[in-house]
Amino acid sequence: MWFTSDQVGCVGSTLLSSGICQTTNGGSTFSCGTNQAGSAMQFVNVNVGYTVHTGSAATFFKTTDGGSTWVNMPGMGGSNGSLHFISETEGWVGSVGSVWHTTDGGLNWTQAYAGGADYIIAIHFYTPTTGYIVDNYGGLYKSTDGGANWESVLVGDVALASAQFTENYCYGGGFAGEIFRAELGCGAFQAGNIIGDDEWCENHIGTFSVGFIESVTSYDWTLPDGWTGATNAFTIQPIASDQSGLVSVTVTNTCGFQSTVYYDVTVTPLVETPVIVGPSTVCSGGAATYTVVDDPAASTFDWSVTVGAFTENGDQVTINNAQQAGLVYVQSSNECGVSSWVSVNVGLATPPVVTWSFEDDFCISDLTALIGGLPAGGIYSGPGVVDGVFDPSALGEGNYTLNYHYESTPGCAGDATQEVTVYSNVLLPANFNNDCEVDELDLLVLMDQFGCLGNCSADLNNSGVVGTDDLMILMGMLTN
Repeated sequence: MWFTSDQVGCVGSTLLSSGICQTTNGGSTFSCGTNQAGSAMQFVNVNVGYTVHTGSAATFFKTTDGGSTWVNMPGMGGSNGSLHFISETEGWVGSVGSVWHTTDGGLNWTQAYAGGADYIIAIHFYTPTTGYIVDNYGGLYKSTDGGANWESVLVGDVALASAQFTENYCYGGGFAGEIFRAELGCGAFQAGNIIGDDEWCENHIGTFSVGFIESVTSYDWTLPDGWTGATNAFTIQPIASDQSGLVSVTVTNTCGFQSTVYYDVTVTPLVETPVIVGPSTVCSGGAATYTVVDDPAASTFDWSVTVGAFTENGDQVTINNAQQAGLVYVQSSNECGVSSWVSVNVGLATPPVVTWSFEDDFCISDLTALIGGLPAGGIYSGPGVVDGVFDPSALGEGNYTLNYHYESTPGCAGDATQEVTVYSNVLLPANFNNDCEVDELDLLVLMDQFGCLGNCSADLNNSGVVGTDDLMILMGMLTN
């Protein structure tokens, strides 16, 4: 019999007249079919169940409605008195000296010789590959390939009327009231903790162990990405990559039961070969800074410089007073190792001699492009200077310092300055309009004062142009 709940269950009988009977009220009443018999029964869920009868090879039945109706599923031979299903579709039936196997719910069957067994009274698979059978003489057999092959694990020397498999044992009932028990080594178990270092260096060889466990057939280790050295043993010696992660081991016992434990490990990668970045030339007496390209694994840096005095600051070094051409060296390290020394060549440049000669007086209205700095190609700067053009209009009268900067190589430069004066008018007798020049505008102002701007000629020298020369003639006439 088999009950799927405290109310619903089915009972099989070897008498065809009573058939298979179902109850839905905890056994108070039963409804029975006809021409059906069952001496072994199993439900895989509340709806799907199977039964076989020892009296005929054709009495394999299946229900999909909880036992209300049963359908005959022919297709196997022999006298079949035991069965076990691990899913709705895959199961095994025990016969005389052989085992039948189906993977499609009983539509098709394959038969395998049962290794010398007699009439099989009980069968049980703990996993799809690992299962046991017991015959009416107490012989115990085991398969590790899904029932295709069987080996004897206990020679039968007792007469059994029935048998039942539990988690770790096979119990047999004898004809004279005896109870026999055989241990299978299938008991549930818990793999021990993984023992080993939890902090590793890249390329380090270490050990992990889960401890020896009785009745274990395999230890399946998994390691973080890139690690090597996993073997099927309770102790392994892997080689660490640069990746941290989880180490796990799945332990499988003789019945296919598994237990998995995990262990978190942290890896410190080895440092990379450093790469130095900085100028190829430093100015004599000048300063320059050199830096190591970022390496997250590196924690310390050792510097050495043959160019001149220097100051270290972690992943960079600064030359403070370059005296000669030479080398800049660096070596990086962390707790797991050091890199090789690397270096770069540094040349020594001579500062350029910079000069600048230029006019030093400007009218406030002048807009002048600055020139004269040597060597050519430098940059002019200072008050009122924009893009090399001096515009004093916003400065007002006064003295100002302008600068010319020339850089021969990166970090090697020189400067020259020029003091200039900005004025707003020329204090001369002929500067009648108070600007920065004596010109025809002053003549027009003077002529207007004499009232002859519109009715007399200002071209006193008959040149055809009214200009400064005419103003000078007029000024001489007035003076005389």
